[in-house]
Amino acid sequence: YQQDDVFRGDCNATTAEVLRSQGRSRGWDNKSSVELAAAIEIAVNYVLMELAEAVAFGDIASLLTNGDHAPDTPAVMVYHRRWPVLEKFLNCEYENEICKQLVKKLAFNFGFLIFEARPVKCSSPEEFACDGSEEGTAKVTN
Repeated sequence: YQQDDVFRGDCNATTAEVLRSQGRSRGWDNKSSVELAAAIEIAVNYVLMELAEAVAFGDIASLLTNGDHAPDTPAVMVYHRRWPVLEKFLNCEYENEICKQLVKKLAFNFGFLIFEARPVKCSSPEEFACDGSEEGTAKVTN
């Protein structure tokens, strides 16, 4: 984080986005840039911990299952929205030797899935199983 300006910038941008989003819902989105910078400096640690958890996911799964899940067994982590920092990390887009070594270790046993649930218009019963409402939940069936 300290040695890679692009990685640090991406982590800080992700953190700022989360802080702004959470701030709007809590009514404190009018913070000054100085206050936001101070908050980012603290909160970016959560982004880094989340990234570390994703990278260590296979090993964590092994520990949580008392060894029933071997570290070399494929593991899939599911997220509720895109996370560009993790995507770039897994694609080795950062000029960081540690990143490249970790990704090489993960290459054969780690999957990353983005599942974003959102309302869709039910337009064709052949393509969707609709709940009957014009704009409601639908799931792809084919």
